[in-house]
This record gives sequence, structure tokens and C-alpha cells, in this order.
Amino acid sequence: PFAYQVFEDEDFVTKTENHQFSGLYSTYFSSAVSNEFFGGYSKSRQHHFSDADGSSQNLAGRRDEMREDHFFTLENRIYYESESIQNMLGLHFHDFRLSEDYGFNLLFPLPGNLSTPVSVGQDVKRTRKVYSIFDSFTYRFNENHSLILGLRGETSESVYGTFVNGERLQDLGAPTNAAVDSYIAQVSGAYQGFQSNFV
Repeated sequence: PFAYQVFEDEDFVTKTENHQFSGLYSTYFSSAVSNEFFGGYSKSRQHHFSDADGSSQNLAGRRDEMREDHFFTLENRIYYESESIQNMLGLHFHDFRLSEDYGFNLLFPLPGNLSTPVSVGQDVKRTRKVYSIFDSFTYRFNENHSLILGLRGETSESVYGTFVNGERLQDLGAPTNAAVDSYIAQVSGAYQGFQSNFV
């Protein structure tokens, strides 16, 4: 039981809150034709606390992470069934959004095996939208043989963005201050991207 031990001055704590809602509505137009409509929504929030430096000494304090996501989906399916034919035509859409916020102190390395804490903040935003149409077709020749065809077309759009900022917390003297601040300025700022594809 003592083969592996971890000593940290901050407890690791995760708090999660989750909400989910969904509904299914079915309509029968005739004995051969029916329709199903589905809608769903989920939302979750997670808050993490942990030790920023992973040691038993309070060098960098506590690391805070907040994640929040939203997911919304709609899908409609039309069914047709006869003695020899089964067909299902569907339309699908979903929208996903993720937000992440990080706050922690980073131990910036200095000459002589020294370090200085730098306050780091990072905000991340991600979104994804998906649209698709799909069809499943079955033709029964007899009790033992069937022809099955399927087709799905889907397009997705994804957007990613993050903003990083940092701040030196100690006065280290003019030359060292300038070097640390220069590095922080180089890596701080906004990063973003967009991607779309069709399958």
C-alpha cells in the first residue's frame, strides 16, 4: 500500500453539475408510413481544483479549471415499410459548444535551478455544427435474400479560439524582469482556427 505516495499541499477536487433533457414524438400516417422526431439538450459544468506545482511545498498555489459545455440536437426520421421494402430517410443537426477557463501559477525557470511564479490565464472556446442527411433502404427478394443500401452525407463546421495571458508576480531586478516579461509577451495573445469538411 506504500509503493506509491504523493504529497501535495492542495487537495484535488472536482465538482460536476449536469442537466439533460430529451423528447421523442412519433406520428403514424398510415400502416406503411410513420415519422419520428427527436430533440435533445444537455449542459454540464465542471470545476476542478488541484495543486499547481504537484509538490508538498506551496510554491505555485492552487490551479483552477472551469469547463462548461452545451449540446443541442434535432433528428427527424421518416419510415416506409411494405411487404418487400423498408426505407428510412433521416435529417440530423447538432450544435456543440465548449468553454474552458484556466487560472494557475506557472513556475518560470531561471538560471541556477531557480524559478519565479507567473500568473497564467487561458480562455478556450470551441464550437461545432453538424448537418447530415441519411437513408437506409432494404429490398427483400424472399425469406433468405435481401438487398441493403445505405447513404449518408454530412457537413461539419468547427471553430476554435483561445486567449492566453500571463503576468510576472515577483520583482527580480531590471534585467531579469525584462527577460521574463519579453517571453510572456511573445506567448500571450489570441489563437484561433476554422475547419469545415464534407463526408
